[in-house]
Amino acid sequence: MAITNYNEDELNELIKLSNDYKIHYWYIVDSYGSLNQLEVELLYDKCKSRLKYSTLGIHLHNNMNNAFSNYEYIQKKHNNDNIIVDTTLYGMGRGAGNLQTELVLVSNQKNIDKNNLSEILKFICNNLKPYYKRSYNEWGYDIDFFISGLLKIHPNYVVKMRDNNYSIFLSNHYICKINYIINIHI
Repeated sequence: MAITNYNEDELNELIKLSNDYKIHYWYIVDSYGSLNQLEVELLYDKCKSRLKYSTLGIHLHNNMNNAFSNYEYIQKKHNNDNIIVDTTLYGMGRGAGNLQTELVLVSNQKNIDKNNLSEILKFICNNLKPYYKRSYNEWGYDIDFFISGLLKIHPNYVVKMRDNNYSIFLSNHYICKINYIINIHI
């Protein structure tokens, strides 16, 4: 579940319950790809300081192209922490996709095995790129998913609008209306 769906009290309650039940793993999930570095840092620091039994993980979507910069920021600030980082090859994932494995590998030059990286890149070129090109459900940066990240709404709204053949202009119009309605009723 998207961490931005929880208010401060709900997040505190989740942390308390996680400690009560001695939860081993706890994820910060940026489902909308909307978090910036400061928001990731504040959430990470809060969770790290208050969770007694949990190893932290991060799952970053790329709606606003922040996934890699958020990853690098957390890694540099918390280099000695044991952090689980979810990645996918070629960023494969719904909508704008996820943090790319190959970027993470290259960013950490001291531990990179060039033969392994070469095999990963070959796999991407031979298997994922052809699939991506022939798939009607491509992933990666897209203005519609950027808008969902900007407005902090679920990408399913964007997919539904695409299924109904709304233009980007109309999609933006309806996304704004949906966001307005959600905020009034919550």
